[in-house]
Amino acid sequence: MIERIRHSSRPARVLIPLACVAAACSSANGADVSVDVATSTTATVPATVTTASTTTTEAPTTSTTEAETTTTTAPPNFADTFEVAASGVFRLDATFCSGFGSQGTAFRVADDLLVSAAHVTSDAPTARASRDDGTDLDAEVVAIDFQADLVLLRLPADTEGHVFDVDDTGIRVGEEVAALGHPSGLPLTFTSGRLSRIGAFADDVRNHQTDAAINPGNSGGPLIDERGRVLGVASWKLIGNEGLSFVVAADEVNEFLDGEGNDDMSLVGCQQFELDPTDLRAVIENRFIEYFDLINAGREGEAFDEHLSPRLTEAQSREQYVLDHSTTIITDVVVDSVWEIDETTAGALVSFRSEQAAEFGFEGQTCTDWSLSYRLVDDERGWLIDGATNEPESPTACDAG
Repeated sequence: MIERIRHSSRPARVLIPLACVAAACSSANGADVSVDVATSTTATVPATVTTASTTTTEAPTTSTTEAETTTTTAPPNFADTFEVAASGVFRLDATFCSGFGSQGTAFRVADDLLVSAAHVTSDAPTARASRDDGTDLDAEVVAIDFQADLVLLRLPADTEGHVFDVDDTGIRVGEEVAALGHPSGLPLTFTSGRLSRIGAFADDVRNHQTDAAINPGNSGGPLIDERGRVLGVASWKLIGNEGLSFVVAADEVNEFLDGEGNDDMSLVGCQQFELDPTDLRAVIENRFIEYFDLINAGREGEAFDEHLSPRLTEAQSREQYVLDHSTTIITDVVVDSVWEIDETTAGALVSFRSEQAAEFGFEGQTCTDWSLSYRLVDDERGWLIDGATNEPESPTACDAG
C-alpha cells in the first residue's frame, strides 16, 4: 500500500492512495553548497626518518627531521554535515480550505525559497515555516506540481540559514544517505540508511528508493548524501512493509525549479461557495467528503464523534473504531446516487478505494475497492451515517495492474 508520508487530509494525487489536498510552479536556482570539512592532519613520517629519541654516535648515519603539517579535506562526515545543514530545514504546517491541516518538512534551495511536497500544502496558499531555534515565518506558495508532488514556497527576503545543493549525479546503489525532517511533528530528526534503488518511476515521475526511516511529517524533507547534497524530496512509502520509502529524484526537482514542471496554481486557494441546504445530493456528498477527510488526516476519533449516528456509536467502542481505521486511506470517492427515504432518512450509493495495513484489510487485503449502500439519518448535527451494506461483488481486491 502506498502512503504519503506526512500528516494531512485528502490525497494530493491519484498516484498515491493516501493523504492530503492541493497547491503551486516557478523557477529558482539554489546556490551550490556542498559540505566539506577541512581538518589539520600530520603527514605520514617517511620510512627513512627516525622519530625515536636520538643517541650520540661517533658517526651518525641518520638525521632527524620534523614532519610537515599539511591541511587536507577529510572524508565527508554525516555528523558535521548535519550541523551545517540543519539551519536550512523547516517544519511546515498548512491549513487546507476544508479546515483540516497537514504537517511536513521543507528545505531551502535559495535565499528566499523553500521546497516541499505538494501534498503537504495541498490547496493552501500559504504555510507556516518554523525551525527549532524559534524561527517562525509565513511562506507563500508560488509554484506547485501535484503530479511530481513538489511545491515551491517564498520566504521573507532576510531569512538566514543553509542553502542546499540539489544534485544526484554519480550516486550509486548502496550509498549511505540520511533523511532530515520532522516526523510526527518532532524536532528536527536525522535518520540514516542506504540508497536502495535509483530511478524508479511512479506516474512518470522519477523516484529513488531508500531504507532510511521516513515517516509522516518527513514529507517534503531532503534525502542527502554525506556531502550534504539533496538526492531527492521525501514523498511516499509502502506501508505494511519496512524500508520501502521513496523520494522525488533530484533531476525532477531541478526541472521543477527551472519552471519545466506542471503549473497547478489554479488549484491553490479556497473557492468560496455556499452549500444549498435543500440540495440533498450536495449536502450528503459534502458529508462523505468531510468524513473521509478526517480518516485520511488521522483524525478517526473525530470521524466517529461527528459523522456516525448514535445507533452506531453505541454499538461499537470509539477506541476500536480508531484502531480499525488507523492505517486506512480513502481515495477515488464517487457518490453515485442519493435518494430520500423519508423526511429524516436518506440513502446513498458510494464507491471508493481503501488502502490499509493487511491486518485491518478485508481478507488481509492492503488495497480494496468498495461499493456500499449507505443509510443516513438527519438530526441537529446534520446527516449522519447510520449503516452500510455491500453491493453485489463488493468488496474486491484492487486490480494489481
